[in-house]
Amino acid sequence: MRLGRVRNGCVAAICVAAVAFPANAATQPQAWTPNGRWVAHFNQNQCIAERRYVSPMGEATLAVQLKPTSEFYTILIQRPGQYAFLNYELARVHAGEQKLEARSIGLEPSAHKNMRIHSIGATRADTEVIAQAGGILIQSPSLKAEIPLTSFKSLIATLDKCRTLLLADWGFAGKEQELLGKFPEPAADIRKYIDSDVYPPASLVNGQVGTVSARASVGLDGRASNCIIFKSSGHQPLDRAACAAMTQRVRYKPAQTKGGEPMVAPFEFTMRFLMR
Repeated sequence: MRLGRVRNGCVAAICVAAVAFPANAATQPQAWTPNGRWVAHFNQNQCIAERRYVSPMGEATLAVQLKPTSEFYTILIQRPGQYAFLNYELARVHAGEQKLEARSIGLEPSAHKNMRIHSIGATRADTEVIAQAGGILIQSPSLKAEIPLTSFKSLIATLDKCRTLLLADWGFAGKEQELLGKFPEPAADIRKYIDSDVYPPASLVNGQVGTVSARASVGLDGRASNCIIFKSSGHQPLDRAACAAMTQRVRYKPAQTKGGEPMVAPFEFTMRFLMR
């Protein structure tokens, strides 16, 4: 969820641009070489493991992230390149001989202006295919790489265990996790609920930007409460605005048990307040 101001005067709009896959794009991938072992990092709102690689463009890092209330794993690739601002591009992703379902690669903002971050969503089925193949081949307008992913199956198992422990730490006990069939999610496209007026006027005037990571509890009525911030934007008005938007504006589909019954469960979110 990304909020920002663009040069045409649109304030706090959701700003995402698509980059098409050119028909004549070169298909020859560049081989990457691992430069070390997987290193796991766990904090109060995510489980992530990363590994360094040597690429033809220079030193790069690949990370696999699992957020506690997400059904998807995220593969994050940081490599040297021109800074990208909230775009996405169509990509072809293969694991061995198998082509994964069509998807887009997000181009995320990096803390370093000479680095580019690509993000790829992966289902559990995708991770099993990748583990069997031992790597992935990515072809997009800005990235063509063949990346080996050894020990991937055990890595995913470690992230799964981390999520179980993390949810328990949030108060979502093991018994509840066993019952859970599906986490809560917004009842409609998030843009139906989140608009430009979410950005506090005073924060716009003062040029305040930042990212808020938080969680809330979604009840049987589809309303969220008890917003708890994991990572502050550094500006209290933005933190308060993010929690207010997600608890007062957004309506949710409650979590479901494996039997299809509604249940109370946590929902984790990230909101970015940006200006261009």
